[in-house]
Amino acid sequence: MWEEAEALDRGLARAWGCYMFCLQNGESVVPWYVGKTCAQGGFREEVFANHKLEVYNWIAESRGLRTMLLFPLMTGDHKDSGRFSKNQASAPVVEWL
Repeated sequence: MWEEAEALDRGLARAWGCYMFCLQNGESVVPWYVGKTCAQGGFREEVFANHKLEVYNWIAESRGLRTMLLFPLMTGDHKDSGRFSKNQASAPVVEWL
């Protein structure tokens, strides 16, 4: 999964921000778990920690398709390869979100 994310947008796997596990039934998407990360390794390090993996797998046992949405904290120009924020000054913004 992370290789695909990096192929889409370099730096996304290690970005800071919020993420949401969802259950999808047809066109309906239901938020199930919302988390945040300011971990040095970003989403890649945080999203599938043991207790979060349990939640993600529990959703799979429900009826529907698991979906995950990533909301990375962005800085600077959208064309800048360093546009994903990963510094301590960003932590209050992630906490607020």
